[in-house]
Amino acid sequence: MVFLRSKHKGLIWALPFFVILLLFGLGVAQTSQSSSGSSSQKHTPSLTVEDIAAKNYGPREGAVTEVQVLVHARSSNVKSKEFRCKGNDCFFSLPWRNREALDKNNDGIVDHLAVWVKTVDGHANFEFSTDRIGVNLGGNFDGTDASLDYDLKLPGFRVESTAGGCFSTGRGSFQVLDSQFEFNKDNWRMISFAASFTQSCPTAEVTGHIYYNYVP
Repeated sequence: MVFLRSKHKGLIWALPFFVILLLFGLGVAQTSQSSSGSSSQKHTPSLTVEDIAAKNYGPREGAVTEVQVLVHARSSNVKSKEFRCKGNDCFFSLPWRNREALDKNNDGIVDHLAVWVKTVDGHANFEFSTDRIGVNLGGNFDGTDASLDYDLKLPGFRVESTAGGCFSTGRGSFQVLDSQFEFNKDNWRMISFAASFTQSCPTAEVTGHIYYNYVP
C-alpha cells in the first residue's frame, strides 16, 4: 500500500481507508448491475414469435404425401390419362402468399386455396374455394363450379394437369379430409392438407386426390 507524504498526518492515514471504501462501493454496484442483467436476461424469451413461425414442419409419423389426377375420356378414341406422384417426387408450391387471398372472411381459417404440384415431367394445379358460400374449407361439398364467377353462390373447384381435366367448365364435388395451416401476421404455411374430388364435363370424368403430410 502506498502512502502519500503530507504535512497532515491524519490525511495520510485516511486516504487508504477512503480508497478501500471506494473500491468496495464499485464492487457492490458492479455485482448489483450484473445480477440485474442476469435477472432481466432470464425472463427474456429465447425465441421470438417470428422464430417460432419460421419453423419447418417435417413429415409427421405415418403421414402420406400423394397426388393423383385420373382423367377418363368420354370418347372411346381417346385413352384415359393419369398424373400421379408420391412422397419426394411431388414438389408443392403455393402461388398465393398473402393471407387475404386464402382467408377472405378474415376469421383465421382458410376458405380459398390454390396448390400447384410438379414432378420432373408433369404438373397438376388445384383450386378449392368455399368463400362464395360463406363457409370455411372443410367437409363435403357438392355441386362445385369451376368458373371464376363470384356471383355464383357455389363451392369452387378446378384442376388442370398434364393428364388433362375439365378446366373452367367442370361441375363436381370434393371432400376435405384434413386442413391445417399456420398464420403469422401476413404470412402463412400449409402444415397438412388432404382432399378427394370428382369432376365432370362434356369431354371427361376426372377423379383423384391430393394428400400433403396427411395422417389417415
